[in-house]
Amino acid sequence: MTVDLLLSQTYLHQLWQKHWPDKTSFVHNLELDFQQYESLFLSLCRDDRIHPLIARLQSLGPETYHHSLDVFLLGNVLADYLQMEMAELAAGFLLHDVGKTYISSSILQKSAALTPEEWEAVQEHPMQGYHLLRAHGLEDSIAHMALYHHERGNQTGYPFGLPAGELPAPLRLLSVVDVYSALTLPRSYRKAMTPAQALCHLRKHTEELDAVYIHALPDILHTREPDPETPLS
Repeated sequence: MTVDLLLSQTYLHQLWQKHWPDKTSFVHNLELDFQQYESLFLSLCRDDRIHPLIARLQSLGPETYHHSLDVFLLGNVLADYLQMEMAELAAGFLLHDVGKTYISSSILQKSAALTPEEWEAVQEHPMQGYHLLRAHGLEDSIAHMALYHHERGNQTGYPFGLPAGELPAPLRLLSVVDVYSALTLPRSYRKAMTPAQALCHLRKHTEELDAVYIHALPDILHTREPDPETPLS
């Protein structure tokens, strides 16, 4: 199983244009360079441990793969903006959902509400992703991105229900961009939110997600400020 690089680069460019259609809209003295992040992605593809995992994600279809690439871009740009040394964790942004390759496509693509049994299967993907990443020789710091990305600061997340104090900064940043990306991409069961709607939604959930990263997110996006009057449905 190999990665379709041309398709991947096309998706990356489409997502980049979605978030940053005009460089002049980006402020705060961070120069955006698509080639920088494209090169980072291609370097991951050349890693023999990571390439088959990216191929597995791509095999799930565009919905999950778009999201994985989107979180890769958003996570790395936000980390760069905040001057966080996270280049070694780029693989974690990209592969955080690799555990979904163990979930039936009938569940992933279901448009109706999940049954309790189906939801239980979905909740297993962080642990499955962790074990898969470790089996491919990736460091714990990267595998933890898969394991903990659904934990929440108020202990309502899964698989462990950890408090915010036990989640390191990279995980808290990942959780914010993961939710933002999920909200702004179409899913089989709902339409995509606009950027403003998604940012409003995030600001209502600072007890679950780190407020530092929620408030920093508009600084890197074409949408400068969420509109509190924009309905969320």
